[in-house]
Amino acid sequence: GAMYSYPPLRVHLPLMLPFLGLWIYQRKKFSFAACISFAASLGILIFPLIMKTLNGQVQQRFNLISIFSEGYLRALHKKACFKDLFELFSTNYAQHFTPNFLFFSGDPNYVHSTRHTGILSGLDIAALILALVFLGLFLFRKFRMHHPFKEDGAFLFFVICNILISVIPAALTWSELPNSLRIIGGWPFVCLFTAYIFEQVIKRFWAGWIVFVLMAVLWSTVFFKGYFEVFPNESKGMFAYWTLDEA
Repeated sequence: GAMYSYPPLRVHLPLMLPFLGLWIYQRKKFSFAACISFAASLGILIFPLIMKTLNGQVQQRFNLISIFSEGYLRALHKKACFKDLFELFSTNYAQHFTPNFLFFSGDPNYVHSTRHTGILSGLDIAALILALVFLGLFLFRKFRMHHPFKEDGAFLFFVICNILISVIPAALTWSELPNSLRIIGGWPFVCLFTAYIFEQVIKRFWAGWIVFVLMAVLWSTVFFKGYFEVFPNESKGMFAYWTLDEA
């Protein structure tokens, strides 16, 4: 359903499947029969989408804004060679990991963002900082017991890879970058990463859940105040403009 409803997922989900299979295999729950059944079911469900993609019925928008567009390459005096395409792709990819995009101002388009916060919430940022602390403690061998990533390494690898994969669809385009909507496939995995880090903290410090709840309340209060009071005035006319422009 996700692949039918939003084009970036047509890139993300196929790339996710090998990592999903690896995670299942490492959990020792891999079944060849289940894999064949899943592949057959998926193939039947997305067969119409595959055919429409191959004949170009659902590719009009992507063909227009992709880095493979002949008009776009011509305007930049680039060629459809590996060197030029990789340079464009890597530049676009890196734009989604800048401090402004992640932590401070977010998506530059008011239709996608309030522009007052990064695309990561305060809780996500806290989880990222805590993850770096955990990693530092592990590297300096400060854990007295099992480090938190030992048993869940395959899960974390799966989650982090999917966060990185989610940026690929956006990096394959040239318009309105960085773009928070085209990386939408990564958000469930960002949530999983944040929840996992908080769980590890609470296992070691039971009072940690109180801090996280207070952080969530504070962040929500600040964000929604700006969203309902400031953002409507700053983005006034933008939604009507984009609707008319697309029409």
